[in-house]
Amino acid sequence: MTYMAKILLEHLNKRPQRAKNLLFMLGLDPRNDGPKLRALVHELRVNGYPVCAQTNNGGGYWLGSRQDVDKTIADLKSRIAKLNDAVRILEHCQVDGQMDVRVLRGENDED
Repeated sequence: MTYMAKILLEHLNKRPQRAKNLLFMLGLDPRNDGPKLRALVHELRVNGYPVCAQTNNGGGYWLGSRQDVDKTIADLKSRIAKLNDAVRILEHCQVDGQMDVRVLRGENDED
């Protein structure tokens, strides 16, 4: 685990910490280093730490309970499904012309 991930872990607790505050505590730029923070969160998660996230109420990261982790897992799976939908449609996209999205989604043209 990287040094920065260990520092982030020290700042996480059972209450959501806003990304902006975590970036400041890590000495990173809140305007530009959001991707670095997300990469550190990912690093902690794949090392077995129950880092949870919320996007409402100002957002934040924290070390969660089983219920918090389950909610974060559901959110991640939902995001994966949405990204897979975009990938599937883009794979059939004709860059030099138009495409009929209804066909890709399985909708009927006879509506």
